[in-house]
Amino acid sequence: MNTSPTPPASAKPSKRSRRIEEEEFTTEDTEKHGELELGIAELVHGEITDAVIGAGIEVHKHLGPGLLESAYESCLHHELLSMGLFVERQKELPLRYKDHLVDSGYRIDLLVEKKVIVEIKSLEKLMPIHEPNY
Repeated sequence: MNTSPTPPASAKPSKRSRRIEEEEFTTEDTEKHGELELGIAELVHGEITDAVIGAGIEVHKHLGPGLLESAYESCLHHELLSMGLFVERQKELPLRYKDHLVDSGYRIDLLVEKKVIVEIKSLEKLMPIHEPNY
């Protein structure tokens, strides 16, 4: 029995909507982000993120909790490379404010296939501040 909400008959689906597991998702809410569309319908790097998540689980199974972020980063880097993925570590992330390039010292922990940013966190407990804000 399908209990998902059904849109009213008068609702017109977006041109860019698609069905995922019998539920409809659209990008209408994400269009305000311009080129960086963050909606589920625009998840175009799913295969890469699936590989990253799988590698992260593999690393955690072998190392367990309680280590420094740098240890997990190094092992995750090794795991992703062994999967044949292109991975860059500690890549500088430039910050531009108006027309000024700011020397902010931002670094990406891992950049996978030049498409997916991975930020490693090692915490005793997740707090609300650690929740994604998208």
